[in-house]
Amino acid sequence: DPSPGAVLETIYTEGCAEKGVLSADGAPSPWHEGGRLTLNPRVVPRLKAAPSHPAFEEGPRDLPPRRPGSRPGTHALGIRDFFNRRAADWDLTQDARERERGSAMVRSLGIAPGSAVLDVGCGTGVLLPHLLEAVGPGGSVCALDIAEEMLRVARRKLTRPNLQYLHADIAETPFLEESFDLVVCHNCFPHIWDKERAVREMFRVLRPGGRVVVSHTENRESINARHRRLGGAVGEDMLPGEEAMLRLFGGAGFSEIDIRDSAEGYFLQARKTASEPCEASS
Repeated sequence: DPSPGAVLETIYTEGCAEKGVLSADGAPSPWHEGGRLTLNPRVVPRLKAAPSHPAFEEGPRDLPPRRPGSRPGTHALGIRDFFNRRAADWDLTQDARERERGSAMVRSLGIAPGSAVLDVGCGTGVLLPHLLEAVGPGGSVCALDIAEEMLRVARRKLTRPNLQYLHADIAETPFLEESFDLVVCHNCFPHIWDKERAVREMFRVLRPGGRVVVSHTENRESINARHRRLGGAVGEDMLPGEEAMLRLFGGAGFSEIDIRDSAEGYFLQARKTASEPCEASS
């Protein structure tokens, strides 16, 4: 069985090699451990986390058929490379104010002990200590990122029996339906290549009554201006406006959508109160 904190690799190619694991660009996966951590978009041979974690199950299971266009596009691979190249020094760019804002955001959520939390775009793990403290030993956290080098840094800093790392695209994950009580997307949402599919996937993996949170330590205007200034792989990674976000999350089935955009940062929270996606409001 995978050890605590093991990174599970999602296979993005249409098939996988008979031996070894392929990563998104077809190279051998650095996370392959003796054939134990092979994930396939259609079949998951051995996907396991903490024994009580409902997001995973032991043994093979079939996933829904792949949808057209499910392979990551040029943008997703560019984002992966962008963050992989910066992973080693990423923590040096995070000042104390940003770290404290992340910690305060987690505290404000009132996460119940025993909760199962998915941290989307976890990066080098800035939220992980705070999420683990909130869920307690009876809860669990899965840290997901498309950049495996960011995950490598995060794992070096922190491992726990109830913490799993997953290298995957949030638009297509291997999780069972209704696996999590909370999905958090911190300082990440603009970089998601297919926001509509990603939000629907968040809805799918949340339990009824569960929440999704999109948060940033800057406001929308500052985020978008910085990405335009940086250019390259992130030059067009924009945080949509309020009306677009309401349509995006409402169309996926979320309700009670609350958006706050101020000098203190950006915060969106929505709740899953229905079992099926509803029509987007006009």
